Amino acid sequence: MSGIAEACGFDRQILYKNPQAKKLLNEAIKHKGLKGIEARDGNTDAERIALERQITALQQTNSSLIAEVYDLRQKLKRFKHIEEMIELGIRVII
Repeated sequence: MSGIAEACGFDRQILYKNPQAKKLLNEAIKHKGLKGIEARDGNTDAERIALERQITALQQTNSSLIAEVYDLRQKLKRFKHIEEMIELGIRVII
């Protein structure tokens, strides 16, 4: 469905929600002698919306964790540098 929608230049949800688009797609499938294109899952619109919200929340959490890891790596570099200076006998004032 994604490939068809992309080739047509519109969002794939149109193929699921727009009655005219569904009708035209089904006619084309019959005309070409193909099997129907079935949904990959049996999720209702409410379930799909809940899943999309969950995905968005996970993406935000992931972005936050990526930023935190970056900050921690920067601190680790500074601490390693300080440790090297101490090992060389250089006085470090923090």
